Amino acid sequence: MATTIEKMEEKLPRNGNGKAALPAMPNEIDELVARATQALAAFEGCSQEQVDAMVKAMALAGVSRRLELARMAVGARRHCEARCSECWI
Repeated sequence: MATTIEKMEEKLPRNGNGKAALPAMPNEIDELVARATQALAAFEGCSQEQVDAMVKAMALAGVSRRLELARMAVGARRHCEARCSECWI
């Protein structure tokens, strides 16, 4: 039986070597990579205690907004169930 991820991957278009061909979004990808590189540089200068405090703050922020995040996830799922051309998952 195929997993959910395998089912999603089956719907993706394939390139010449049979691998899933994901849509190219170079500007967005370049921006995300640049931001991740900046974040890595900032984290490298942090102590373990500082990293622990940041991770705790992120976790608490997620918990405090859990209902909003759940509603967003449900809305995205309903949107994707329509199999619109905007979504590729």
